[in-house]
Amino acid sequence: MNKLLFFSLLTAWMVSRAVAGELSEQSAKALTKSVLESVEYDKDGNSKGSRPFTSDRRDFGITEIAIERSGCFGRCPVYTAKISRDGTVTYTGRKYVNREGSFQAQVSPYLFDNLAELAVKIGYRDFSPVYTAGVTDMATVYTRVTYTDRKVKIVSDYADCGPVTLWAFEELIDKAISEATDWKKVDPGAKSGAAEAVPGH
Repeated sequence: MNKLLFFSLLTAWMVSRAVAGELSEQSAKALTKSVLESVEYDKDGNSKGSRPFTSDRRDFGITEIAIERSGCFGRCPVYTAKISRDGTVTYTGRKYVNREGSFQAQVSPYLFDNLAELAVKIGYRDFSPVYTAGVTDMATVYTRVTYTDRKVKIVSDYADCGPVTLWAFEELIDKAISEATDWKKVDPGAKSGAAEAVPGH
């Protein structure tokens, strides 16, 4: 390991120690000099298996990612949300949600790129269109990915019966939406762009 890389790792470790929690304490004990030296690095200092850091947009052939959660026998949230590649979020909340009605917001395009990369890595395009089970009164989660070749894939996941990678994808779409800012209420019947700021997002 070159000295610059070692000192960079050491500095990062020292900064993390200033606000250390249980896991960072355990990591600090496990990451001895010999362990760090056994990790393989490329010429740019990226450890083997790491995604190189970039602030540039990444194109995974996806233009929009959407999620919809249906009702259940209970208070399951019911809403539809879409994230476009430019980071625009279009959201319609129907029941048991903090925002009822139609809204627009913005997320970092970087979050969209991460979701798009995940969709490719988990093989979303190859998922079954339907996952279901012989139980009743559970919610269904619909996800949709729109590709640059204009093909659209929709997956219906009843009672979380799909692959765990699908469940993780659903949860991360929701997490990206939860990080949206600049929420504005929109009139679904109005022309595009007519938005009103919602105080106290």
